Amino acid sequence: MIVEMEMSLSLKELRRQLKALSGFSAETETITACTWRIGAARLHITPLPPRRTGALTLPRLALRLDLSALAPEDRRDFLDRFRRLTFRGGG
Repeated sequence: MIVEMEMSLSLKELRRQLKALSGFSAETETITACTWRIGAARLHITPLPPRRTGALTLPRLALRLDLSALAPEDRRDFLDRFRRLTFRGGG
């Protein structure tokens, strides 16, 4: 199962939030992309250009979660924990 999303977080913010998930470790990191592992899940993150709305500038990341190695019953639990950790509020 592959889940793709766009997040309004910096890489530094995302890393800080993901440290709360057990098994978090970096596999590869470059300026243009990184791949992290959380247990059996793999995350591939690519920075996107910031989104500008008037005077507001928001960082953006393209995130691809590969949950294929997780048992089907564990996928929903993982996504629930992931979303709780990265949720910022708003709409």
